[in-house]
Amino acid sequence: MDPREYPQPSNVVRLADRDLEKNILPQYGIRLSCGVERLRYAEDTSLVGSGGELYLRFTTSASCLDTLVHSLGMTDDSASEPHAVMGDQLDYHFRDVPESYGWTFNPTATYSAYDQAIGERKRIYLVVDPNGKDKDIYLIAETD
Repeated sequence: MDPREYPQPSNVVRLADRDLEKNILPQYGIRLSCGVERLRYAEDTSLVGSGGELYLRFTTSASCLDTLVHSLGMTDDSASEPHAVMGDQLDYHFRDVPESYGWTFNPTATYSAYDQAIGERKRIYLVVDPNGKDKDIYLIAETD
């Protein structure tokens, strides 16, 4: 098991050992082309069809965040600009994140949030904690 992967319950069915950089990130159209730290991830794949969800959490610089956002097509128009969201409003997309991942948001803090369709079958939800020099990133990618 990749040490960056969140521990999974023993009853989770894994289709095969999949490499994050070679298999998982490309499936969701994500490239981490610059430095990230404290990377953790989990993938929840469907046993029927090719759909699934990828959970990524990491810390990066503001310039690397800009590169990532641009590579995901989130800066092409005003509809893809980040929205200021209070921590207590993040439940909608993040309510299904397992508690064991430790993704907690300060309910009174303001976060930058992106929500972007990538083609017809992919969607990215990205939340940035804008405090501090380095940025804490929470990302959910979904495929059908």
